[in-house]
Amino acid sequence: MPSFLRDVCFSARILLKNPGFTVAAIVILALGIGANTAMFTVVSALLLRPFAYHDPQALVSVDAKDKAADRCCTLLRYELVRDRSQSFQAVAAWANDTFDLTGHGEPLQVPVARVTPSFFPMLGVQPQLGRVFREDEGRIEGAHVVMLSDAIWRSRFGSDPKIIGQTVTLDTEPHTVVGILPADAQFPFIGQADVWTPRYFELTLMTPQRLRMGVGYLNMLARLRLASVVQKQISAVDADQPVTSVQTVDQLMDSSRAQPRFTMLLLGLFSLAALILAVIGIYGVLAYSVAQRRHEMAIRLALGAERGDILRLVVRQGLGLALVGIAVGLCAAFLMTRLMSSMLYDVSARDLTTFAIAPVIFLCIALLASYLPARRATRLNPLEVLREG
Repeated sequence: MPSFLRDVCFSARILLKNPGFTVAAIVILALGIGANTAMFTVVSALLLRPFAYHDPQALVSVDAKDKAADRCCTLLRYELVRDRSQSFQAVAAWANDTFDLTGHGEPLQVPVARVTPSFFPMLGVQPQLGRVFREDEGRIEGAHVVMLSDAIWRSRFGSDPKIIGQTVTLDTEPHTVVGILPADAQFPFIGQADVWTPRYFELTLMTPQRLRMGVGYLNMLARLRLASVVQKQISAVDADQPVTSVQTVDQLMDSSRAQPRFTMLLLGLFSLAALILAVIGIYGVLAYSVAQRRHEMAIRLALGAERGDILRLVVRQGLGLALVGIAVGLCAAFLMTRLMSSMLYDVSARDLTTFAIAPVIFLCIALLASYLPARRATRLNPLEVLREG
């Protein structure tokens, strides 16, 4: 152990003697490690992590278009399918909207999802605080209640658990907060939504009466007993309603993630380039250090040092450089994921598993990059080097 500490201290002194190269290598390492850790975290959260829905294979999105006009499902047709279908275990609908949130800070326009009370139970999503909507709250005479996303709960309400049961003002109307969605709840087919309301039969700037006259604004999701009977069931309740597209939730997720996946691919290429530069940076600094210390290492070998000692000395120098770069890089990755989290539909991109595994992977890469110049140092011929010096 004393020998190990002595080598570490000696390697640190050598690195400090060349501050320009050392700082450059650490910056390159930090950028490479930070970019790649952030990318791995985002890709894991956005593309790889399975969505926590109950039995997703039985969930389908039904895209029903009117024959006369290219419009979404109407309120009346949703209610017909919900009430008359015998092959759907459950049917839910949603629509996007916006509210003006006042109180608890500066006025803010927030994205809203209007969903039926059956939406969360059908998906099997449970709130981290409070409860989901009750059936009676999805009626015109029902109480005005909302659920909040984890993101707005933390940013606007300071993660206060006492917000449950309190009222918030949305479009000048008080609404009671009944639940907080979990941080990992993802609904990319809906888009970003910070506030959720069960008043699916309403829409900003439109009256319920106008909506019942045939305005297509809803999207439908259903849980099937038999997927093959979708067309038959829709036709049974409305013969004039064509079903233009029936997608499983997995297919719907794939289509909704197409643009983020392309963006991740481009960013991934840049991250790969940063990683290559980081490896080159370690190799370059150590190769330069070995070249500058050839005379010293030749003397060590001439005085009886084992070639394994020389190998460990150079590798420890590289690993010390890598550890500093990894520490700085992880801090940079933490900041990067906060900037990129807007791409994740309110999902925190700070994946602890990735932050634990990534440093180990980078240390292995740094070990390989350090081994090559260290191996070259062990092949020095002391007599030839001393004659040159």
